[in-house]
Amino acid sequence: MMRHAWNDGYVKYAWGEDELHPLSKKGENGWKLGLTLIDSLDTLYILGMDEEYRRAREWVADKSNLVMQNVGNVNLFETTIRVLGGLLGAHALTEDKIFLERARDLGEHLLPGVRGTGNGVPFSDIEIRSGRGKWGGGDASTAEATTLQLEFKTLSHITGDTKFAKEVDKVTRTIRGMPKKDGLVAILLKPHGAQPMFAGAYSLGARGDSYYEYLLKQWILTNQSEPVFLEDYRVAMRGVREHLVKRTNGPLNLTYIAEETSSGSLYQKMDHLVCFLPGLLAEGAKRGAAGEDSTPAEELELAKVVLRTCYQMYVSTGNMLGPEITHFDMDGKEVLIKPQDSHVLLRPETIESLFYLYRHTGDKKYQDWGWEMLQAFERHARVESGGYCSLDTALGSNPMKRDKMESFFLAETLKYLFLLFDDTREQVPLDTFVFNTEAHPLRIYSPG
Repeated sequence: MMRHAWNDGYVKYAWGEDELHPLSKKGENGWKLGLTLIDSLDTLYILGMDEEYRRAREWVADKSNLVMQNVGNVNLFETTIRVLGGLLGAHALTEDKIFLERARDLGEHLLPGVRGTGNGVPFSDIEIRSGRGKWGGGDASTAEATTLQLEFKTLSHITGDTKFAKEVDKVTRTIRGMPKKDGLVAILLKPHGAQPMFAGAYSLGARGDSYYEYLLKQWILTNQSEPVFLEDYRVAMRGVREHLVKRTNGPLNLTYIAEETSSGSLYQKMDHLVCFLPGLLAEGAKRGAAGEDSTPAEELELAKVVLRTCYQMYVSTGNMLGPEITHFDMDGKEVLIKPQDSHVLLRPETIESLFYLYRHTGDKKYQDWGWEMLQAFERHARVESGGYCSLDTALGSNPMKRDKMESFFLAETLKYLFLLFDDTREQVPLDTFVFNTEAHPLRIYSPG
């Protein structure tokens, strides 16, 4: 699948550009950062695609590519997790200095965006060539503002330059000082003024998800030497269990993670993005992150039952495809997928959690579930001589293809599938590496 997506799609029709349009067989290069190429570097390396990796590495090494003065306005979060994370992940696996050089150059250009206006909230966007940041549309996304730390702290560690870590630590201090609901954070940040404020619903889906992920993973990245992140993770997971964990009323008896409004009412829905949570809970249970009010066994059990729900979200479509949003106990149905929420981006979160649960339990049913999903990708999303497409819907006998192959399909979805099917469980050992939210492996280190 990776060879088809890469050689028959990206290399053939969009080499060096940001993204591939598989149906029209052309590239898109709005960012001018080689997004898909850099996002895929460590996937190529891990899969042993040596010639493809070598050519991609040569593209990165060529100084006529990745020219920061050619780069205009980009999303700070996406650029950090995909491009900076991709360069750092490739460096973590290979220790090739060219990746570190390019990562440092990019990191320098992203720093004004991290600094924001100085009140502890990063800009959502930054124009790379001018260094001017801005907020894209009023309120900021909580997840975007709080999912920069792994990459910039890693960059400080391997360069010895502390300024990258210092800037993201300022963001962390701001967020830590803001009021929360039993460890839960609202999904929006009002960034203007001296005192930023949270707003909106409480959700582990869009705009909230990776805030929780980076609590645990900052503790892991620094070899469990920063207990403040472990404390925040434990409090947050207690808040999830208290407020958001719900069960359906039907025969499937599914456990899902609801959303809660600021007034306390519930949305009985779950984004596909929430399916990262079982993997996070399993990692936390394995590493002793369970708090006093929850045992590792209880954390692992919650991971298993939520992942079962994620699997059932695929099953319920009739095509084994993962819809963007699923509703529960609505309109007389235990599981309901509304047409407007049924699009499929070939997201990685469920497969990511299958990987972690297989690594930590050895239960081959998780491989079986992943195999069913892989076969569905082949049936519905494969484009002959073109790669893979997102889909307009997970429903119906012939889902319509969208003319876009997301870079995360190569960086995350296919990588986690490959690691899921690694029966040795030795590729990318989890006692040495922690994955950023774009599945780029970063080497665990001890500060100081």
